Amino acid sequence: MYFLRDGTGSAPTTTGLPRSRTAVAPNNLLPDTDLTSVLAGLGDNSAGYYYDLTGSAGSTGGTERIAVDPDAAAGVSVVTWATVTPSTNPCSLGGAIYAIDYTTGQSVLYGSSTGSGSGSGGTTLTPFLTTTSAPTGSQVVQLPSGQYSILYGQTGALLGD
Repeated sequence: MYFLRDGTGSAPTTTGLPRSRTAVAPNNLLPDTDLTSVLAGLGDNSAGYYYDLTGSAGSTGGTERIAVDPDAAAGVSVVTWATVTPSTNPCSLGGAIYAIDYTTGQSVLYGSSTGSGSGSGGTTLTPFLTTTSAPTGSQVVQLPSGQYSILYGQTGALLGD
């Protein structure tokens, strides 16, 4: 997942656009290897950052991939995306839901355990929430109370976090 900077939230840059392929090459972007921490070195002069998906079904299965469109809500610096991880059993797909503050590169999800959060209401910051079936999408919504929440769908269910 790539996050490219084009200025600041209040002052987008208009110079140097469109970005060249070399400007967005991974060696010009910061690697975000820990979604539970604020990304160090991310400043106004940074070209952006990237996060490599980590899920795998092992040597005989596929690797994690983004299978549905990411979502971002206006006025909130959070982007969400859903992934699918193929299994060695073609009838069983797992996945993950990610949500990060794109200004810091840090997750905004809390789950039951770091690295494999599987439910809402936890107190541990987690990089993603695992799903037991293929995610079908994710969306940031504002509740009547003013609080933001992330809705995500799975095959057979709609869950909120």
